[in-house]
Formats: sequence, C-alpha cells, structure tokens
Amino acid sequence: MRETLHEAPDRHAAPLASLCVGRLLLAVPLRDLQSLEPILDVDRQNRDGRSAGTIELRTGPCPVFCVDEALTVVGEPSPDQRICAILAGGEAGSFGIICSAVESLGGDALASFDVPACMAAADSPIDGLALHGRRVFCRTTGAALARFVTTGSADEPERLLEELDPGADEVFA
Repeated sequence: MRETLHEAPDRHAAPLASLCVGRLLLAVPLRDLQSLEPILDVDRQNRDGRSAGTIELRTGPCPVFCVDEALTVVGEPSPDQRICAILAGGEAGSFGIICSAVESLGGDALASFDVPACMAAADSPIDGLALHGRRVFCRTTGAALARFVTTGSADEPERLLEELDPGADEVFA
C-alpha cells in the first residue's frame, strides 16, 4: 500500500523566502527575513562558538552561520555562497545564514506537505515541505533555524545514516 502525502491548501498562506544552500532549498516565512547582506561584510575574525563570523547591523553585532546542503554547520562557505540572509530568530534574536541565492515564493503555485516519516527527526528544524513548480523546499522558520545552528542537533546526518543502516559505512569503505 502506497503512502500518500497530505497536501494542505495554501492558497492564502503567507509568502515564503527561499534560501538556496547548494542543492538544499529552505523555505522560511518572508516575515522572518530581515535583510540581505553581502558576504564580504561578514567579519570572519570574530567567530563565536559554531558561528562563521559576525556582521555589524545597526542594532549591533549579529552572528552568522554557514550550513551545507546536509544542514551541517560548517566553518567555511562554498565559493558560490555570497549572500548573508539576516533572519529573525525568535528568542535567539537576529542571526545570519550564508546562502547562494534568495528569492520570494508564494501564490497559488505553492503547495505544502507534511514531512514524510523517513525525513522526520526530533531535532530537525524542518517542519514541512513546500512544492513550487517543479522544486521542493524544506519548510522551516527563523526561530527553528536559530535553535538548530546555535545548539546543534543530536541527529547529525552521520548519526541518522548509522541509525537507518548500521553497516552503511562499510558498504562505501
């Protein structure tokens, strides 16, 4: 028996912003996107914890994080990542995510789906999927991303792979 995705009608949903990180497309509420800054403005010398640096905003220094397409926090952006999206992180305050492209999504062409069971993880910032044209986006919020990049996740991709198939590393060794 095939499992079907449960589509939620989103005809009047709030617009989303798409953040492109490699092949990963994150969709956050457009209201969470505060500004776009050039990566050249990121002070890479001022790193704190997991951050890739800080950017000076009129409200003060803002931590900037870099993730790869597996949502692993990394220290260095790839050469195509030239934009720093400043997001509202809820209680965590503003923070930046380094990405290669940002665009606005919305309208009748946007459909939302629950996260399939195979993608569900307790500590994941992904709370759903969005389909826009032929592209699939991982839905999240600024607050969920802020918690994820600042505290890390117990469900790092390597651990998830190991839980799904304990012998996975041996196959590719």
